Amino acid sequence: MKNNKEYIKWGLTAFFVVLGGIISYYIIFHLDNLTERITKLFVILMPIIDGIILGYLMTPIVNAIERSIVKPVFKKLNINHKKSQRRTISIVITLFLVISALYSFFSVVIPQIGNSINTIIDQFPSYVDTLTVWISQVLEDNPVIEKQVTDLVNTYFSDIEVFINSKLMPQLNSLIMTISMSIVSILKEFWNLIIGFIISVYILSSKEIFAAQAKKIAYAFLSTETANRLISNVRFANKTFGGFFVGKIMDSIIIGLICFIGTSLLGTPFCVLISVIIGVTNIIPFFGPFLGAIPSI
Repeated sequence: MKNNKEYIKWGLTAFFVVLGGIISYYIIFHLDNLTERITKLFVILMPIIDGIILGYLMTPIVNAIERSIVKPVFKKLNINHKKSQRRTISIVITLFLVISALYSFFSVVIPQIGNSINTIIDQFPSYVDTLTVWISQVLEDNPVIEKQVTDLVNTYFSDIEVFINSKLMPQLNSLIMTISMSIVSILKEFWNLIIGFIISVYILSSKEIFAAQAKKIAYAFLSTETANRLISNVRFANKTFGGFFVGKIMDSIIIGLICFIGTSLLGTPFCVLISVIIGVTNIIPFFGPFLGAIPSI
């Protein structure tokens, strides 16, 4: 019996060595073909990937709604129900909130951001004049430095203005034309997103079943100690990453709202644009606030 186990062990080792050699050969000499096949595979699996990502991101919202709203309401009204019914209501509420938030963002925020960018481009020369006057007032006691700084500002801002008019605006126009002509691709991506939403609903409604099946697979192919360690690491990673990601998004939303309220009260122009920049860049750890401050200034 012991000899048979040794033969099986050496046989499997030889098999995986040969398999690894074949895979390495194929990767080295057929890299372009392999890349093309992987790309096609990702295109095919994109709706499923979207669904998994959406399901993972919406899981904390579903859990919070089910735990804090739906379950107490059923308990207070003394309604007999199944867990599946409670989960269904929580998923419906979550989808409504997510879709409403996305619709509000794209219908309200995006047009204002576009108008702000167009206004900045149109009024760019007046901004240069204002900056030049401010520099002259600050450095009026040092005419030599004032002249050098003013010439430097005029030179660089003239180059920037030429870049905006000759390169940036034509590229934006061509980009808009490309997007307009690529309506089929946009509809395809939108269709993938719809399928992803459907898959995410299925994942959210059966996430406990998927977790149990994954545990069974881990215990079937791994030793008990290794499976326990793997499950513990996955739970720790989910708790750490999920908590950080969700917390960071909530923190960025709060920071963006505070920025919008503050800039609105102060009468600062481009409130929405600056608030979106601050909120989005705040997601980036450590360097995010600095990256958001540069274009805002």
